[in-house]
Amino acid sequence: MSSGSSSPTCAAFGRQAAQAIAIDPQVRAYALEANAHRSDQDTVAILSSLLTGALRSEPAYRLPVPTLLMHGDHDLIGDIATGTRAWAEREPLAEYAVIPAAGHASNLDNPEEFTAVLRAFLDRVTPSLELVDAAGPTEAAQGRVTTSPELSPWAVAGPGAGRGDGRFR
Repeated sequence: MSSGSSSPTCAAFGRQAAQAIAIDPQVRAYALEANAHRSDQDTVAILSSLLTGALRSEPAYRLPVPTLLMHGDHDLIGDIATGTRAWAEREPLAEYAVIPAAGHASNLDNPEEFTAVLRAFLDRVTPSLELVDAAGPTEAAQGRVTTSPELSPWAVAGPGAGRGDGRFR
C-alpha cells in the first residue's frame, strides 16, 4: 500500500462509501478509520480493480456445494441486492437471505441476525462428523454419506478446501 494523504475528493468519497457500506454509525466510523491511511493512488487502484476484476461468473457454471448468498436489506453497493437474489435463483444449491437492519457490512450492522442465519444454514448443510465418509465433501454435499470408523480432517474439508477453482474472475 502506498503511504500518503488523501485529497479532499478522496476523503469525501471515503465518507460516501462509509455511508453506503453500513447503517450503524459505529460501523461507518470503523469503515472510515480502517481506510483513513489510503492515499489517492490506493483509492483509485481499489476502485479500478472493482471495475475491471470483480467477480464475474461463467453463465453455465454452477456451485458444487451448498452456498449461502446474503446481503443487508439496506445494501447500497452496486447491484449486490438484485445480483445476489438473481444468482441464488439460478443456483440449485444456493440459499438466499436478507439480513434486516443492515447495509453491505451486514455482519457488523446486525451481527446477531447475521450469525443466526449463518448458523442455521451451517446446521442444515453440514453433516455430523460421524456421517462423513472419508471419500470427501462432494458425496456429503450430494447427500451420499456413509458412516466411517476412520474419520480424517480431510473428510470434511478436503485437501483443496478454501482454494478457488478459477471459475470466477
